[in-house]
Amino acid sequence: MLRGGVGSRIYGGECRVLGGVDGVQREGDRVVRVPLGPVGIGSQQSRISSNKTAGDRSGAIMAGISRRDGAIMDPVRESFTGAWTIAAPCVVFVACAYFTRAPVGRVLAALVSTVAVAGFNIAADVLAYQRGWWRYPGVGDRGFGPLVWYAAAGIAVSGLSLIAWRAHRRWGLTGTIGFLLALGVYGTPRDWTVSHALRDLIVFGGGALPWIADYLAWLGCGFVAIAVQALLRGPPGRDAPRPRRTRREPRGDGPKQSQRSSGRPPGGVEE
Repeated sequence: MLRGGVGSRIYGGECRVLGGVDGVQREGDRVVRVPLGPVGIGSQQSRISSNKTAGDRSGAIMAGISRRDGAIMDPVRESFTGAWTIAAPCVVFVACAYFTRAPVGRVLAALVSTVAVAGFNIAADVLAYQRGWWRYPGVGDRGFGPLVWYAAAGIAVSGLSLIAWRAHRRWGLTGTIGFLLALGVYGTPRDWTVSHALRDLIVFGGGALPWIADYLAWLGCGFVAIAVQALLRGPPGRDAPRPRRTRREPRGDGPKQSQRSSGRPPGGVEE
């Protein structure tokens, strides 16, 4: 008899396996099942060697799986994923600083607020893990993900806070509130999409409470960025946007050429 195999033959108390996992051998009047290796002779020494080989192979497979999971959850190690994770938010930050025409002092204040945003984000994830709102399966019981994630999120949100600075200058407190609400409207659907597309990355609890908490977490990140920026640089009205760059004067006769092209007399007063 052979479990899960092709067949076996018994020769004088020794079981020779033709294919399979287990064999039988006769001990007196009894027939007992003998666990054997994948393919081989059912002697004690060969069984030990086969079990050791199978154990080494299983250990190597589990180590490979562990390394693969570690690489997924720790993008900095042994890959360029961490660099790409930081690069995209840096592009967002630079674009916001350029198009809002924020002065250097305001940009530096926003950049410093990255640390506070990252700390608040970690605290929100730990609280959510303890409450059962959401968790990261790949990190076990730690409650928060790789630090590079929070650095990237902090840089992006701090860059977006420069938009809040311009909105406050234009519409006052209404502009700031509108920015925060819009940030939450962007962030929560984004997290919902990620949780459904990458189920091993983040898992949300049931009901509406986890999503409400996620929305409030996005509002909190935006508020922290705005508050730190204002604390370091003052209210939004203190700094004026950088002036727009104007085109250079055409080469030639300078101002006289401009006056002739505009049709004005040399005195600069239209007739």
